[in-house]
Amino acid sequence: MKEEHRSRGGQALPTVTRLLCELALRGAEDLVGLTGRILKKLQEVAGELKLRISPRTLSHALQLLLATKTCLMVREGHTWTIRLEELSDPWSQLHREF
Repeated sequence: MKEEHRSRGGQALPTVTRLLCELALRGAEDLVGLTGRILKKLQEVAGELKLRISPRTLSHALQLLLATKTCLMVREGHTWTIRLEELSDPWSQLHREF
């Protein structure tokens, strides 16, 4: 992975991860779509945090998460799927894999 991706996405990664955790705790549905759509959903959740990152920076952060080979991230072309829906069920297959 390019150094630019690590630095740009790496700076946003803690905030993005925290927001994804918040969504999972709320029992949110999976996030599916292009980076811009996912960014809008994260901005809604961020509220007072005022998530101020570009779609490109979010894309880099998501690429870093994808590189960890976590079961939560799927990418097909330009479409992301962040699997959150089953995380609230401790007996789900996704929860056990995670």
